[in-house]
Amino acid sequence: MPPEFVHPKPRTILRVVGQNGGGGARLHVYQLNKALENTGIRTMTIIPAPTFVDPFTSSTLNGLDYRHSFTFQAIYEAARRLSPDRDLIHSHLRNADALCSLVSRFTRIRHLITVHTPLFRGRLSVRDRAYYHLLRRAFTKATAIIFISNFIRNLTLSQLNLRDSDIRAYTIYNSSDDPGCRIPSTASDKLNVCLVGELTDRKGFADFESIILTLHAKRASHSMHFHVFGDGPWRQRLEELATKTGLLTVYGYRKDAETIYADKDINLMLGRDEAFGRTITEAKARGVPTVAYRAGAFPELVRDGVDGVLAENPNELLHRLMQLATQPADLLRMRQASRLDFERRFTVQRFAAENIAVLEEVAP
Repeated sequence: MPPEFVHPKPRTILRVVGQNGGGGARLHVYQLNKALENTGIRTMTIIPAPTFVDPFTSSTLNGLDYRHSFTFQAIYEAARRLSPDRDLIHSHLRNADALCSLVSRFTRIRHLITVHTPLFRGRLSVRDRAYYHLLRRAFTKATAIIFISNFIRNLTLSQLNLRDSDIRAYTIYNSSDDPGCRIPSTASDKLNVCLVGELTDRKGFADFESIILTLHAKRASHSMHFHVFGDGPWRQRLEELATKTGLLTVYGYRKDAETIYADKDINLMLGRDEAFGRTITEAKARGVPTVAYRAGAFPELVRDGVDGVLAENPNELLHRLMQLATQPADLLRMRQASRLDFERRFTVQRFAAENIAVLEEVAP
């Protein structure tokens, strides 16, 4: 009797992550590593040391192989032990992409890239121009490239002056853990809106200030309240607005998603160039619809009028928020649709299966 055929898989994935400041890439990597280990694929991750106690990047806390020695030498020495026929280097973030492309060239280990953020922002600096040439070569030589949204896929191709046909590309959306939830059957008396993340200009807090001052002028504090979770340069100004208007509460940074989204009706996002938007999927998992601009990756994640709202400008966004505050039936429908969309598109199981399918395809 012939032996049973076993579909070959990569033996080891050497994962290299260029930053570790608490962003979404490290969570993406942790979720993928756990899924791969469960299929028998060994993972080893090189990532800078965290500046805080982080269960997602600590071998002691998560039981996976994480190494905090982010240098070319460390990456090269780890890659030398891999098999060109069976193993892969998988890089995340642009400094890792550039280093791993060189390591792949020297070791002949296949190189997979995942793009999480824009490669460049604003006018190119001297450093950016150097990266441009390194990354253009890295992307054209890579075995495959995974983008976390079609927005970041198109932006990356434009920034590197590449066509889709120049690379082997896949789009796989990020995921969030499933807390399980029950959608409330009745609306609260006041619309509770959360904002989660860095309190910076890029996250749209100048627009948020304008929204708060407009509501204050309308004496609309009875209709909605904003809960701000995060830290950054805007925190002091937001605390001043909280004292002046009574329309918002600033909590600072919080880790517990259950605390953040508990009893919230809306997740508000005001950035305009987001490559994905992890808080959207976190909120969807809990049946909380998102109100955001029709910009960046948001139109891929939010269906206007179905499981959230997409607006063109602050005035329209505020108008739609005020509508939701007086239309509890519409809000309840959006909450139910948000949870269903999470189950269909943004579970960890779906995310892992799609990534593993790509790994098996590019490393047969």
